[in-house]
Amino acid sequence: MELGSPTLQLLFNVVTITGAASLAAFCYLLRRANQELSSELEQFPAHQAAVQQPFVQQDIREFVAHRSQQWGFTTTGTKLRRV
Repeated sequence: MELGSPTLQLLFNVVTITGAASLAAFCYLLRRANQELSSELEQFPAHQAAVQQPFVQQDIREFVAHRSQQWGFTTTGTKLRRV
C-alpha cells in the first residue's frame, strides 16, 4: 500500500496539531504546578526569615521536608489527605 501525497500531508497535519496541543497542555500544567509550589514556598515560615535577610536563601531540603511531613499515609500506603 503506497501512501499518496495528500494522505501523507493529512497524516503530518494530524500529528503536528496533536503534538502542539499536547505540548501546550503540558506547559500549562507545569506552569500551574509551579505557581502552586511558589505559593506554598511563600507561606513556609522559614521563607519569612529569608525575606528579612535578602542574602540568605531558603534551603530546598527544609522546604521539601516540611512539605512531605504534611502528607499522611495509611498502612496500605495510600495517601489520606493533606493536613
